[in-house]
Formats: sequence, C-alpha cells, structure tokens
Amino acid sequence: MVDCARSLRPSSALVVADSALRLGADVRLLDQILDESAGKRGVIQARQVLQLADARSESPGETLVRWFALDAGLPPLVPQFCVKTWRGEFRLDLAWPELRVGLEFDGVVKYAGGMGDPAGRLLAEKKREDALREAGWTILRVTWEDLKDPERLVGRLRAARRLARERAR
Repeated sequence: MVDCARSLRPSSALVVADSALRLGADVRLLDQILDESAGKRGVIQARQVLQLADARSESPGETLVRWFALDAGLPPLVPQFCVKTWRGEFRLDLAWPELRVGLEFDGVVKYAGGMGDPAGRLLAEKKREDALREAGWTILRVTWEDLKDPERLVGRLRAARRLARERAR
C-alpha cells in the first residue's frame, strides 16, 4: 500500500489505501514504514493519502467521489452514514449529514442481476429513496460515467449543497 501511495496519482492511491484499510491494514505499521522511508520520493503524498483514507468506503467509486469533493475544497463526506426513516434505517454511501445531502454510487452489478432480481432491487431502491426524501434528504446518484467528468460532478455536489442550505433557511 505504501508503494502505491507514494507512486500513484493521489486519487488512485486513495482507492488503494481505502481498500487496504477496509481489509484490515495496520495504520501504525503503515506509519512506521513511512517514518522509515522519510526523505524518499512520494512519502509526503503517501502521508497525505493515509490521512484521507477511510476503511468505510466500500467501493473505488465511493472513494473517487470523496477524492473529487476533497480536491475541490468541499467538506469531507461521511461514508456509510445511517439515516432513520419511517421505513427503517438506511445507510447512505456518502453524506453531508449537516445538510441532509446523501450520495449513492451506483455500479452496474446492482441492476444487472448480480445482486438478486433487478426489478425487485429497483423497486426496493425506489421505496428506500422515497423514504429518505420524505425524511428531508437530498439524494444524488453517481455512476462510473459521472466520474469521467470530475468538474461536472463537483458542480452537481456544490449545487446540492447550495440547495440544501437554501432549503434549511
């Protein structure tokens, strides 16, 4: 993980770091390796990446959304944030809880039958999202295609934050 964090683009390095932490990498050991690597190329970047890494990110897509938001100067998104609704408790992939803005990263597997009946999955997701909206949440859906245009994605994130602040007045 340390070599990747030192040599990859920061966004890619963060994907590796999040995954490593999710799989149980020892942060103290990683810090020790970085201490022993002091002065080598990429160590400063690796330290920065490790500070941003979060084991709660469950997919590379979620990590990249977090990265693009942070890189644009937006506040950190909270991964796997739980929201209680009348239909039960739901976990958002990413959230700005203070604004009630949630983001869901949608990959193809969920809707292509890799996670059960696609029609049933879609209906359950609609009910879930309706309950979240009724609880006052703004939900943005992000796909791999959205990640190809980070500026547009960041524009959507900024707009959602702005609208949520206006709604709260």
